[in-house]
Amino acid sequence: MYNASPDAYKQMMAQDSVGDIDKPADAVTLTFFGQNVVTSTGAMWKKHRKIAAPAFNQETYADVWNVTASLYHQMQSSEAWKAGDVINFPAFNRFTTRMALLVIAACGFDMRIGWEESPSYPGLHSTIDQVIVTVSSNLLIRIVAPEWVLSIPSAAMRTIKVAYADLRQYLTAEISSKRADVQKRKAVGGMTESTDRNVFGRLVAASEAEGSAGLDESELMGNLFIFLFAGHETTAHTLVVTLALLAVHPEEQERIYRHVSDVVGDREPTFQDFSDLNPVLHAFSEAMRLYPPAYVQIRSPTADVVIQYNDVDRPEITHDVFVAKGTMMCMDQVGLNRNPRMFPQPDEFIPSRWDGKTTDDLLPFSFGPRVCLGKKFALVEAVCFLTHLLRDWRVEIDLSGFASFQDWRAEHLYPTMGVTLKTGDVPLRMVKRSRC
Repeated sequence: MYNASPDAYKQMMAQDSVGDIDKPADAVTLTFFGQNVVTSTGAMWKKHRKIAAPAFNQETYADVWNVTASLYHQMQSSEAWKAGDVINFPAFNRFTTRMALLVIAACGFDMRIGWEESPSYPGLHSTIDQVIVTVSSNLLIRIVAPEWVLSIPSAAMRTIKVAYADLRQYLTAEISSKRADVQKRKAVGGMTESTDRNVFGRLVAASEAEGSAGLDESELMGNLFIFLFAGHETTAHTLVVTLALLAVHPEEQERIYRHVSDVVGDREPTFQDFSDLNPVLHAFSEAMRLYPPAYVQIRSPTADVVIQYNDVDRPEITHDVFVAKGTMMCMDQVGLNRNPRMFPQPDEFIPSRWDGKTTDDLLPFSFGPRVCLGKKFALVEAVCFLTHLLRDWRVEIDLSGFASFQDWRAEHLYPTMGVTLKTGDVPLRMVKRSRC
């Protein structure tokens, strides 16, 4: 059963793992480092959620803002951005991917890596940032192929296999170190709660505080891996799409620029400005609506359920749909987010449609009890990066060879579906604003 009704979706997801809806076992992937808060179900999911959720808090989000701002300024000082007041970048994805990777590395794992740094780690075959890139870039192979495929005598398979082994080695060592730190504090009568700013440290401390009810090593590793992957891959894609759509719609970009200028003026934007930068947030939300990274969710009722939806032509009339126990239900995020009842002119980029809406309507982050734990993490990072960039630079596209903006969009923002939905390389032109 496929569903693209937001009403039905919210009903189903509101029951997810706490009622009669759950994730079927054959729809679970991304468990090769261990079960985690995304893949687990039922009572096991509640355990993971209880331990993982407190790791995301206001201190985390303030750190996300500060780290993103610092990395932005480092990026601006790098050689690639010294080419003049007008710079053409053939693949701006490279910058958003680097940004998102370094933010999750710092705020998630306390790996404070500079923009142009690539630190080595004892025993690894590559730098840690390259290990992470290799692992996340080859997830589809790891998901669909049997284990023995990685042993095929080819350079590509060997690189992937080594990267996964390196990441496992790194996470194992870091978990051991964090656990030892918690036990040391316990031994001297100290608190088990972590004073770390990063998600990793807080997660390990929260798990240790649960004693035998905490997460074992594979579960900790599984959660850390899912935070790492979800924390940079999806954000990076949505950031570059946001910038491209703003270049395609210069009137929207100018509206956001004026708002940012009104809010922050010539001073440095801070985390305290986040709630005053809704037009920036809405542009990111609209890009994610059009290009939802997690494009499908699979659920199945554990008992017979009845779902209601509103009539297409007469919304005041509701219909009941009987869904038998065990039915495979595919939540079509592309269809949900282009449903004309919820989003009039569904194929158009209209950031202002989010005025008056809340982030509960941002369905790509899911809905209900299993809403993405990293939702605000991603939104704070995105608003910070976009605020800084759009204040300093005007984003343009090169229309040479294209009849219109829409033709350019069709060529460069055509989505492909793998583990996530994403586009290919996105060429953008940056024009320095006069205030710089």
